[in-house]
Amino acid sequence: MGETIAQSSIHFIDEKSGFLENGQTGEICISGPCLSNGYFHQPDLTNEKFVELSNPKFGQIKVYRTGDLGRLLDNGEIEFKGRIDGQIKIRGNRVELGEIEVALMKEESVNQAIVILREDYPGRKALVAYLTGNKTPGDSNKLRYHISKLLPDYMIPSAFIWLNEFPKTTSGKVDRKALPKPDLKRPELNVLYKSPKTKIEKDIIGLFIDIFQYDKIGIEDNFFELGGNSF
Repeated sequence: MGETIAQSSIHFIDEKSGFLENGQTGEICISGPCLSNGYFHQPDLTNEKFVELSNPKFGQIKVYRTGDLGRLLDNGEIEFKGRIDGQIKIRGNRVELGEIEVALMKEESVNQAIVILREDYPGRKALVAYLTGNKTPGDSNKLRYHISKLLPDYMIPSAFIWLNEFPKTTSGKVDRKALPKPDLKRPELNVLYKSPKTKIEKDIIGLFIDIFQYDKIGIEDNFFELGGNSF
């Protein structure tokens, strides 16, 4: 919760940069004399964040797009509802990535968690969890089981990548673009690898490898734990 600072106005816009009514959730934008001229020596970022919009009440106004989601309550307070870049759509469902991260950090072996949606192969979107903490053998399985009790299956990451630390930008924030691509090794599962023997088994496993791009898949591996879904 919060209120507008002095000499500023708050607006809420939808995905098409249309202004929303009070109570509707949208991207929080700021206008007024408090705005700067932009980011120092970063013209692309300035053009992305400082934009001219047509407001039905005030005409053309310059606003700063915060990237935050929120809405204006009846009492005049602003309710913050997360980051736009933290909301994605997967398998037809709107997902708040922060909700997955919170669920992961409830496990005591995890210190920090970041979840992103990756599409390293055309048409194959997958949730990937990046973690720091004290990893021991089997922890990825424990995490998958742990969050499966808290979240629906479409919110379960298909890969868990443990790092010593997260890459940082020059400003000290986590550099999500520098997070490593998942390797092609078979993920840590709760079953031992069992190779296909018959022609049918080899054909099916071959299809699975084409879909998931892993180096190998066992005949007892769980399709959904590998990252598969009904689509």
